[in-house]
Amino acid sequence: MKAFWVPASAQTVVVIGTGFRSDLSITIVRPNGYKLIVEELPQMTPTSFQLNAAFNVAGPYVITVSNTTATAMSVVVQAR
Repeated sequence: MKAFWVPASAQTVVVIGTGFRSDLSITIVRPNGYKLIVEELPQMTPTSFQLNAAFNVAGPYVITVSNTTATAMSVVVQAR
């Protein structure tokens, strides 16, 4: 799992990888433990996708991506 710093405001996050499908599921767990489910992606291809999220509380956010053909992948972003 990698960690990245992001400003504490709304951001466009670009995730690059392989095998992304239209049935993928994305969740964001906020620093307070509240889970958000991302239902709409502004752009998606088999090798990347974008999502918009507000990182308006300082602390770590865990973004988890999974689909029916692969195991889940997580990344941590740290809001200041």
